[in-house]
Amino acid sequence: MKISFPALASLALLLTTGCSEDTPEPTITVTEPAPAEVVPDDDTAEAAVRAIINGLSTGKTDVIWEALPPGYQRDVNTVVRTFGNGMDPTQWQQIHGAVGQIHSVLSTKADFIVNVPLIQKSEQAEQLSSAIPHIAGFLKTILDHTDLESLKLFEGGEFFSGPGSHLIGQLDELSKLWPEGVSLSSMKDVKIETISSTDDKATLKITNPVTRMTSNTTESEDVVFVKVDDRWIPMDLADNWDKSVASAKNALSQLPASAEENAVMVSVMTSMITGVLQPLDAAEDQEQFNTAVEQMLAGIGGMLGPMFGGMQMEMSPETDSGFESSSFEHESPFGEEPSKNDNDPDPGLEE
Repeated sequence: MKISFPALASLALLLTTGCSEDTPEPTITVTEPAPAEVVPDDDTAEAAVRAIINGLSTGKTDVIWEALPPGYQRDVNTVVRTFGNGMDPTQWQQIHGAVGQIHSVLSTKADFIVNVPLIQKSEQAEQLSSAIPHIAGFLKTILDHTDLESLKLFEGGEFFSGPGSHLIGQLDELSKLWPEGVSLSSMKDVKIETISSTDDKATLKITNPVTRMTSNTTESEDVVFVKVDDRWIPMDLADNWDKSVASAKNALSQLPASAEENAVMVSVMTSMITGVLQPLDAAEDQEQFNTAVEQMLAGIGGMLGPMFGGMQMEMSPETDSGFESSSFEHESPFGEEPSKNDNDPDPGLEE
């Protein structure tokens, strides 16, 4: 897993970055990054972006919410609360149960997971071992803060200063496990240049040092910002915000009807997930866990079979993992081969 700078910047700002279609003017000002503890107070796009970077690099993730215009904050609150009020409680409980089963396996069987023979032979076994606790923690935070009653009363400021900061912190820890990951603490090294600026529009060059496995390089992009309700945000976000919110509200207005249509599918899918994971959760030693993994893979092959014309998964008893040399065998979708007609030409005579 890796989190590129554009992806992390989008998460941090809740923004979509992009390049201006116009050729930027020559560089006017080049300003070195301010120390993490300094938050510029001048009303410029550069100062706004630095404030976000400085806040995130010191663990203050609520700057994400504060970066949004007040109108956008109200839209986010409305969309989340509408979801909480419109979602079917039974289906949401089923989904929570399936996610809870995944969390239980990750949090209680981590040692068994990394010692499955197939995992042990993976080049990323060490990274997976380190990642599992963070993934489990991420799921636990989601489970603890996404009950429908909480969503009905969602307040973005409280979320980003509390559970939201935990989620972002856990994603940050995961990003550090991959060579090209960008951590929040490393954001203090991002350089910002003002290419051009007016009272309500600015173009910034954002340059991020990237440490790769073979060399140190930089990634740069020009981002156009505009001012909305005294907040500097990327122009792409401003241009698409109203359309995106309207689309979300339209989808949510159909939620009760779609929930009724999808009731059977949700029930089947969540039952399938919990069903295949329960044996893993119940395993008491490595041998039992390995056997449960074999049965899980065989079950998945059996479930996929009807979709792909009778595909079956065979387990080789000679392998120590049981599934390491598994293979797929495709049966005729018509059952037994039809008997050969005496008048049919000999296959051996065909070209």
